Amino acid sequence: MLIDRTIAPQVNEFGFFKLETPRRLVTPSGTTVDLLEKGDEDVCMLTVLFPSGEMESPSNELLRLLAAVWREGTMNLTADEVADRLDFYGAWTEITTSLHYTHLTLYALTSRLKELLPLFADIILHPLLSDEPLQRMKIKLCSNLKIMKEKVKVVAKRLMKEQMLGSEHPEARMQTEQGFNDVTSEMLREHHRLITSTRPVVMLAGKVTADVVAATLEFAENITPVNPYDAKNKILPPAPGMERRVHKLMSDKEQTAVVMSFPAIPRTHPDYNDLRIAVMLLGGYFGSRLMTNIREEKGYTYGINASLIGCKEIYYIAIECECDNANVEGVISETRNELRRLATEPVGEEELTVVKRIIKSSLASMLDDPFDMAGYYVGQIYLGYPEDYFVEQQNALDAITPQRIMELARQYLNPEKMYIATAGGCKPSAE
Repeated sequence: MLIDRTIAPQVNEFGFFKLETPRRLVTPSGTTVDLLEKGDEDVCMLTVLFPSGEMESPSNELLRLLAAVWREGTMNLTADEVADRLDFYGAWTEITTSLHYTHLTLYALTSRLKELLPLFADIILHPLLSDEPLQRMKIKLCSNLKIMKEKVKVVAKRLMKEQMLGSEHPEARMQTEQGFNDVTSEMLREHHRLITSTRPVVMLAGKVTADVVAATLEFAENITPVNPYDAKNKILPPAPGMERRVHKLMSDKEQTAVVMSFPAIPRTHPDYNDLRIAVMLLGGYFGSRLMTNIREEKGYTYGINASLIGCKEIYYIAIECECDNANVEGVISETRNELRRLATEPVGEEELTVVKRIIKSSLASMLDDPFDMAGYYVGQIYLGYPEDYFVEQQNALDAITPQRIMELARQYLNPEKMYIATAGGCKPSAE
């Protein structure tokens, strides 16, 4: 059959997506195990979340070192033996942290998971946390810190967090070499005991079998303490500062990082999903308004983006870019122009359709992979998604109007209330 390549193919809109709900099981002691039985390949992901994270840690440096040293051997196996066994089974682990959770994840072939569960439990419960790997990680992290402190983007984002959260907020504090060097192996062991004395939440995703599920339930029971400590999350709401514009002069830099921000709202707020669409339209994709104006037309920067950050108690809008020192004021001025235009001129149907399709495509891609689907439900735990968040995102896309976007821009993106943090070689503005 001949194809007429002068005629564009028909574009079909996405339908309404349904995200499969995990099957919840409970161990005899009360630990929940959520099962997402999806996928055609013989692979699975096992995630364990302990309800103690960055806010509950005595310092950012302590938790960072604990995550780095945690897998460096156990009471029963050396670091090399742990690595060799994981390699033999084609598996790997990762340890990450969020505001109120510590996450430990094992990726493995489903057919090998039962053999790996004792090793994973040993890693979780009995890490060696000895002086030798601790000192090695201190050197590595302090070296990385020196590099990061010279990056204008890192410095500007830190200034922005001080503006949005308050300078005393743990998430706004800069890690220091002294902070890393003050950490001892006993401090690591004590904080590990605190984390693992809480009741975990377990999620298993992938192509699983009945015997693998049974083994996972036994594993979940084994890593649950006899008398779980009832961890209380340390909640410290944002406290935006009074200083609207701050600058860190880094005179040897040829560029300056610019971060413009606004206080925002949590994901549970009825405006959140609509605001997310407005922020996406402003600067959330390559052809967005900020990219079209500031990159394509003005040539001020290679890239600029806007994002809506929504954690349980930390939420703000950030617009970020790096530019030549001479272009800083131009970037800020044109960003303000785009904010005013968003609030006063109705978005065209074609532009709004593009944004809707991009967001809908990202939701669709989540349904392709059981690990991505599991990631959504893990996010529901540590980010605090509402139960109907996936459905409400789609409802918002169907209901959004140009008038609604203008209302949101006027309420949440007022250029006169914008905070500005810059770091780099530009001279401080007189503003």
